[in-house]
Amino acid sequence: MDEQKQDSNAPMFVPEDLGSATVIAADKDRQIGEGRRKKRNNLKRKRG
Repeated sequence: MDEQKQDSNAPMFVPEDLGSATVIAADKDRQIGEGRRKKRNNLKRKRG
């Protein structure tokens, strides 16, 4: 009984951790992308 409970709980934790990690990574990527776009726009303004 105890072993079965552990087995049923273990898989539940893994997807949640992976999901939160991917969300955080996606958020970072989006922030980096926005930062790059802002830098490009600033460079274009300075040249213009």
